[in-house]
Amino acid sequence: TSSSSSNAEPPRDDLPSLGSQKHAVGACTPCTFLKKGNCTHGRACGYCHESVHAPTDTATRPSKAKRAILTKSLESIENATQDPVERACMLLEVAAKDAYHAYMVSVRAGPMDELRRLASSEYGRKFAAARAESVAQPLAPGL
Repeated sequence: TSSSSSNAEPPRDDLPSLGSQKHAVGACTPCTFLKKGNCTHGRACGYCHESVHAPTDTATRPSKAKRAILTKSLESIENATQDPVERACMLLEVAAKDAYHAYMVSVRAGPMDELRRLASSEYGRKFAAARAESVAQPLAPGL
């Protein structure tokens, strides 16, 4: 038993556990016992209990074809630009799709918090806004 969870303040009412307080900034550590379905600490647990870390019945590994497509997409992003900020913004877009995409991005590109730091720079915010604007516009009239 960790002494940090027993001496810490109780979590806010809107959080599932004490360790979930760091989830919003991407600095949490998921509770491995929650994944197994047997965390005995409950809300006092020092690890994150956010629902994205909980097991789901539909959390299956994508097919080999889908994994190959994702790998090619990540390679094309890596080759598309030498600018680390632009690359971080594009990779975070892919990572936002689901947990498997986020996992693959972190495996290939490193820690998500580093990507978020790069993307949150002033240049990163401008790039992301311009990219969102261009994606929202149709490629041609009628499409």
